[in-house]
This record gives sequence, structure tokens and C-alpha cells, in this order.
Amino acid sequence: MKYILTTAAVIIILNACTSFHKTGITSEPLAGKTISENLGQTEGSDLTFRFLWYMIGMPDFDSAMKRAKESKKADAVINAEVKETRYSFILFSVDSINIKGEAVKFAQSESKDKAKGKK
Repeated sequence: MKYILTTAAVIIILNACTSFHKTGITSEPLAGKTISENLGQTEGSDLTFRFLWYMIGMPDFDSAMKRAKESKKADAVINAEVKETRYSFILFSVDSINIKGEAVKFAQSESKDKAKGKK
């Protein structure tokens, strides 16, 4: 009987519910910029915790995008899919924002070179 109660308690404590909320597809503005190199797929995420229904911080889209850029040393992420996820447990939950997209580098424009004194 003690074994059954212990097993039931572990199952209840570790029981989780996951919910996905796809928020959409985003891309950074590319007006006046030329893509010189596609660095491939990249991914970044940011997460926060809730304990007893009190959220400690907030998952941040900008932090997730920054991590996606830094992982490939890219200038921008295009065709990015943004997904919000919540993993709920009995006493706590984890909220996250995941970004997946294509990392790209921009070509150096001539106007930047002229501004620096180069020709």
C-alpha cells in the first residue's frame, strides 16, 4: 500500500500539461539592405517560471531574437516562426518563447564605407 501511495504521489507531482500558442511568423525590416549570406537555420529562446501562480519575470521576444542572432553571428533573422509554450505542473510552470528562422548577414553598403572615410 505504501508503494502505491508513493507512486501515485510521484505521478501527481510530475504530471504536466503542455500548451502551445503559435504567435505567428515575423521578419526584420530589410528595406535598403542587401543579404550577402544565408547562414542557415537558427534558434533562440527565452523562458521564465511561475511558482504558486506568481510569474517571476516575463519571457522576452527581444532576448529570444538576440540569442537566435548570436548563435550564428547574424545581422538578422528572417522568416522566423515564433512559438509560445507553457509547461504546467501542480505548483509551478515554465513559460517560454522559441524563435526559429533563417540567419542572414547583410552586405556592407558603400555609404557606410564613405562615412568611415573609405573609398
